[in-house]
Amino acid sequence: MKPGDLVRAREKVKFMTTEEWNATGIIIQVLDGGSHRKNTSYEVLWGNYPWVPTWHTSSALELVK
Repeated sequence: MKPGDLVRAREKVKFMTTEEWNATGIIIQVLDGGSHRKNTSYEVLWGNYPWVPTWHTSSALELVK
């Protein structure tokens, strides 16, 4: 995944609302370097909360087709 890709949550977490689960986001920044980074992290700007970008690991996101 790279900046500009559309993503959605892969797994529904128990504290997510239906609106959050159905939201689509866009990747705005990628962190994949560093000797201590196990997973790539992505900063995502979600459609339902466009003013609050959040960080997620690659295992929590999937590309929208």
